[in-house]
Amino acid sequence: LAWQNSLMTASLAKIGRLFDPSFPFITKDGAQMIADIRAEPDEVEKMDALAEKASLGTISPQEKKEYDAWVREGMLLSILQAKARLFLKRLGPQI
Repeated sequence: LAWQNSLMTASLAKIGRLFDPSFPFITKDGAQMIADIRAEPDEVEKMDALAEKASLGTISPQEKKEYDAWVREGMLLSILQAKARLFLKRLGPQI
């Protein structure tokens, strides 16, 4: 678990560099697209069902793998979106 946390910390530092204004890898439009990503309604429904099974303890091993993958992807997307919103805020309004 410790190595996973250190790997995640290193990965987050690298992701942060994508949004560094001194190295413009991401455009304003690209950052806006990242900030606007939303799950499809059917994905949300499936995720809610898996979350309920997980909380009730009735989730199968295969469903647990799928659920865990969704959680990891959701966390990564949340971090990317937060960084994209901060990037856009720092750019300020542009005419």
